[in-house]
Amino acid sequence: MADPLKIKPVVDALNDIPEPLRMFFAEGEDHKFHLQLDGDPAGFVPAAKLSEFRESNRALNAKVTQHDADLAALTSAKNALEEKLVAFDGIDPVAAKTALARGDVSGKVTQLETQLASEKAAHAASTFKHVIGWEFLKAGGRSEALDFIVAQAARTFTMKDGKVVTDKFSATDPGVSLGVPEWIATQLAEASFAFMPSTGGGAPPNARSGGRLPLPVVDRHDPLAFGKALENIASGRAVVK
Repeated sequence: MADPLKIKPVVDALNDIPEPLRMFFAEGEDHKFHLQLDGDPAGFVPAAKLSEFRESNRALNAKVTQHDADLAALTSAKNALEEKLVAFDGIDPVAAKTALARGDVSGKVTQLETQLASEKAAHAASTFKHVIGWEFLKAGGRSEALDFIVAQAARTFTMKDGKVVTDKFSATDPGVSLGVPEWIATQLAEASFAFMPSTGGGAPPNARSGGRLPLPVVDRHDPLAFGKALENIASGRAVVK
């Protein structure tokens, strides 16, 4: 069985269609020949109608998108308002109004807290220098070397609850924290230039015990140590054993 005759709705030339059917075609503005029908075929949508439908669909989608965005914004604002209402639940409006009328003092509070912390730090530094300086000068330290000794002491000691403390232990009393007088005694050997020459008779007095600070001991069998401590040995600020 032969295939049924198929008619194209648009052809480039009338020769493309059987002659008996040419009377149903007319040339259009595009110089092509269009099949002339009374009404549109079932399921046929003209290009103009299709374009109009697409534009309408785009506009509708844009409105839906905007609607969703507006709804999301309103939902967010609603949630934020509910959170604020929860935060103010139980607060006396009159008391709150009075507090607001006094103005925001948080900035002043922060400023005062900063100032207080600075003053506490300055007071701690002053107390630390006083404690270290007292023992240093009493042990015959040079006043011009005070800042140096204080800086050295800060490597070992710190201020806690208004007292000079350390986590180091005494070399002579195991289990007992290292005291400032004992530490000063070690500086006689490690920083001898910071002390006045001995007047003969040993080291300066020890305020803690009422006696004298122990003198550094130099091993007579260690030539290097003996040479480094020669000046201290000669001035009586070190002993040889």
